[in-house]
Amino acid sequence: MVEVQKITKLTGHKGSIFSLAKRGDQHFISSGGEGWVVSWDLNNPDPGRLVAKVDSNLFSVYIDGETIIAGDMNGGIHWVDIQNNSSIDLALHRNGVFGIFRLGDWIYSLGGSGYLSRSHIQNPRSQESLQLSHMSLRSIQMISDDTAAIGASNGNIYFVNLNEMSMINMIENAHDNSVFALGLDNKTKMLWSGGRDAQINIWNLEGDLINSIPAHMYTVNSLAYLSNHGLMVSGSRDKSIKIWDTTNFRLIKVIEGMRDGGHLNSVNCLLWTGYKDYLISGSDDKSICIWRISKSKS
Repeated sequence: MVEVQKITKLTGHKGSIFSLAKRGDQHFISSGGEGWVVSWDLNNPDPGRLVAKVDSNLFSVYIDGETIIAGDMNGGIHWVDIQNNSSIDLALHRNGVFGIFRLGDWIYSLGGSGYLSRSHIQNPRSQESLQLSHMSLRSIQMISDDTAAIGASNGNIYFVNLNEMSMINMIENAHDNSVFALGLDNKTKMLWSGGRDAQINIWNLEGDLINSIPAHMYTVNSLAYLSNHGLMVSGSRDKSIKIWDTTNFRLIKVIEGMRDGGHLNSVNCLLWTGYKDYLISGSDDKSICIWRISKSKS
């Protein structure tokens, strides 16, 4: 049995919440439509602490030590040193930056014009790019030490060797439209994808379709794998959060806005912290919810 407990709702942002990222074991950061990056302590979450601010909507965020790396709606990437209160601003992409992550000495970013780019952690201006699509790259999921699956707005999923910056496989027409969300079941090694078509599809790593679920009423914006419990969670534009059994792909639980004190607008992002079994959700309603997801044997 899966139980859901709402811990709190955080309302410090003045714009939509677009991205969440872990900051150590008990902290996380959020970025929003007002250009803020806020740091939160899961033991004392309210109030949060404003740690960076830029003059643009922030679609993606990552933190590496005391450096925040945030991508904006225009394709700019901002490297902000929290301690020294300094920043490097790079016009690396066009039409938005929809994902940022680190592998080795490189920071990778997903661009609105279809480019996967990387910048060296010691020298952000040292860059390399690979064009995968003529449309936006919207989601990413690591599937091995050096390989990632990347979802695009043309409906395709690309498998990329990040060290070599080369495409090694592709799932064409994985969704009818944009692939906004990807998640990996670490136990079965199944790749879950969510799209603008409101579907969740499950694939093996060879690119074969295993199952397809009419999961939501509207766009699936985010997926998060709950590694402690072997569950997958989806967040949608239909305002709901759904919890799925990864062994049989069945729906276990639905978290709704009005009934459960959740979100009143689109659920844009999810983050599984593992800390105290906390799941974090961010929404167009400018709020962040903290949920405890527990699983009993009975």
